[in-house]
Amino acid sequence: MIYEDNESELYSPAHCNCIYIDENELESFLPTCSASNLNLLHINCRSMNKNFDKLQNLLDTMKAKFTIIAVTETWLSKTTDELYNLEGYNFTNISRTDKKGGGVALYIDTSLSFTVVRNLTFIRDNLECLCVTITGIGKLEITIGCI
Repeated sequence: MIYEDNESELYSPAHCNCIYIDENELESFLPTCSASNLNLLHINCRSMNKNFDKLQNLLDTMKAKFTIIAVTETWLSKTTDELYNLEGYNFTNISRTDKKGGGVALYIDTSLSFTVVRNLTFIRDNLECLCVTITGIGKLEITIGCI
């Protein structure tokens, strides 16, 4: 199939397999997750300080363990970066230094090794990006970003 450079076609529902579910539907959505799968979760936290306990509770109720958890809108600062660890995960993040809000983070399963991709990790006025390269998934090397 050939696509013309038509933005409306690119973002049409026919090309998007994304669905949005709430926390009550999450467990039934993931019945086939296993430790051999790469399982990713994205959470728009809107303040780790305010919602970290809710994130922990959600993960504690899940039967599946996520390989990587991406968190946007962390609202962290350099003084609060290290307060939000999850057992079984390494934590890396970037936070705004010039104003409140924003920030992105990744929780990465401790069985995996990762390095931050410095040239793809930055904060701009209208964009925040944290990218890591992960090893330890078989012979694969995977780069994942939280934007």
